[in-house]
Amino acid sequence: MRYLVIIETGPTSSSAYVPDLPGCVAAGETNEEVLALSQAAIEFHIEGQGRWVAGSSAYLSRQVC
Repeated sequence: MRYLVIIETGPTSSSAYVPDLPGCVAAGETNEEVLALSQAAIEFHIEGQGRWVAGSSAYLSRQVC
């Protein structure tokens, strides 16, 4: 699946957000870095969404050994 990534460039850094995934953001020094970080943030965001139990506020955590 593809998501729109909005990149905003400032004088010393750039940031990005994904309108379809609230809270999915990234920041870095260059647009290229922000785009790469955005891709990782999208993957992390979607993985985290899969841990929520459908229809409830319960969260499924991973066991760490």
